[in-house]
Amino acid sequence: MLFLFFVPIVTYSLTLQPVASRVESIPCPGPSVPPGQTCFTIVPYFPTQTIVVGHAPVSYALIGVGAKPFSDYYTVREANSTELFFVKGTSVVAAELLGFPSIEYNPQGVIEIQNVSITRGALGIVNFTAAVENVGSIPLAGVRVGFSIPGNGQNSTQPTGLSLIEQNSTKGGPTWITYAADTDGLCASSLAPGAECKSSFQALNETVTPGQTFGYTVQVAAGLGAQGVVYQHWFQGKWPTKNVTADWVNYFIQEVNANRTGPKLVEDQTLDAFAQTRFNTQVANYNVSNYGFQQDYAKAFPGSALQIGETTLWPGTQLPFEYASFLQESAPGHWSVLTDSSYTRFGYYIGYGPSIVVSQPCSVTEFPGNVNITALLASHGCQFHIEQAVWLVIEVGSCG
Repeated sequence: MLFLFFVPIVTYSLTLQPVASRVESIPCPGPSVPPGQTCFTIVPYFPTQTIVVGHAPVSYALIGVGAKPFSDYYTVREANSTELFFVKGTSVVAAELLGFPSIEYNPQGVIEIQNVSITRGALGIVNFTAAVENVGSIPLAGVRVGFSIPGNGQNSTQPTGLSLIEQNSTKGGPTWITYAADTDGLCASSLAPGAECKSSFQALNETVTPGQTFGYTVQVAAGLGAQGVVYQHWFQGKWPTKNVTADWVNYFIQEVNANRTGPKLVEDQTLDAFAQTRFNTQVANYNVSNYGFQQDYAKAFPGSALQIGETTLWPGTQLPFEYASFLQESAPGHWSVLTDSSYTRFGYYIGYGPSIVVSQPCSVTEFPGNVNITALLASHGCQFHIEQAVWLVIEVGSCG
């Protein structure tokens, strides 16, 4: 006996809405513009939609099990460009505009992404680098590399190509994806088989906590013969921690020197040693500002009349120029010590230890010498807590 079983099928439809732009003539704005003068502007428009129909078993509709109704991506040609639509489940979740009349997405045996790294440079900026190799047998033209780094990009209502990162379009539905890249992201105008080019990107915005694991994508777009190829690879990394280094201090002192009216500060090893002594004393007595200065001075410079100024700083995660601006605005007493023209030498020491971290807002922005810090903060109603942090002790003087 023959038994026939009917498996219910659910029909789905998917709308692919391309977005394009065109030049339009409009009346020029402004009160001084002669009547009737026209200007040109680029405006987005929305060409004809493409409707994709898909089918899936009822088990997929109920519990997500079974064959998917749609592919993971679709392409739509618009003029001389191609729009790549990414699908998750039954919805378009992202789209990308690419400057090729046709593309092949993630082809095998054409491109490899190698030696991807994440480092923090001397100025504290996080750098992403990647090497791209042509592992195929045909030269690649106009090889462009982009990085999808969280928090780096611009807001736009129009996809603009391989220059920005994931951005929400106010029209057209999906999130339009573009990729962050230095300049225009060109890695090589031509890449021969077996050849390699390197690309990098500086993440000026940090939305990932230092030390946190995060995901990012590297994309390569290139011409292969008469069509384009787009290759994407997802990576997982750890956001670099922020540290005050010797390079950081050098850039900071450059900012100080740029604001001095007298001679520029130059580093002095005697003051470096004294700064280390001062750190050791202060970190053991962190609740009192500039604790034990006179005692340490008397031991380090017995019988001397040398004038020395001290600033004890906690730079946190700021870049050198940001911290210099912060001191000028919020800690003018500390800044005046560094810019005092009677001092010509400086020494410093970078240490790590307990620090009193003040919650904002707080009217206390700097501490005078030899005061109980927590008592001062409490008297002004400021909230604070203790945590391990980087200390930067700078001594300035005129010793030779």
